[in-house]
Amino acid sequence: MNTQKDFIVIGVTGEPSSGKDTFAQIIEEKGFHHISGGDFLREEAKKIGVPLDRTSITNFVMKMRKEKGLQYPMDIVIENVFNNTVISGMRNTTEVDLLKNTFGNKFYMVAVTATPEIRYERMKKRGRIGDEVTFEIFKKEESVEKRGGSGTHELSKVIENADYKIDNSGSGEEFKKKVDEWFRGIIKR
Repeated sequence: MNTQKDFIVIGVTGEPSSGKDTFAQIIEEKGFHHISGGDFLREEAKKIGVPLDRTSITNFVMKMRKEKGLQYPMDIVIENVFNNTVISGMRNTTEVDLLKNTFGNKFYMVAVTATPEIRYERMKKRGRIGDEVTFEIFKKEESVEKRGGSGTHELSKVIENADYKIDNSGSGEEFKKKVDEWFRGIIKR
């Protein structure tokens, strides 16, 4: 990891299918490297034969955080940050604190938001393994990530404490305009 911290690191969080990866893709177009915490976790789970549905991944992460600490996997992910980077998928405040402490005032935390109905429809279109669930199961799985308790998954706190919130309830074009406007404001700082 580059200890000079002469680059910008953007963390992006949000509820399932809110548009975290879309946000990251927009930022990638501006020359940033993207590291997906979710992709990292799915790859790690796959290596040991864990099914890739949402509940299995959540249980895997909870187990790993009990073994390795609440900063998992962000403590591993940050070792791959060498330049302007957007990191998606933070789920607890310990991960965010690690990023803030590591990158200081060059770190910006963004939460992408959208209504549950819109996010569910996007999830169905996305077609990732584990996405073929009913709306009721979608909401139930989401509540596990939001409520916290153990500290392993406290998404509501992470979203609430984000430096910036960007709503993604409209069209893709509208969201891109919002992200571009936000980005221009950060670069001017």
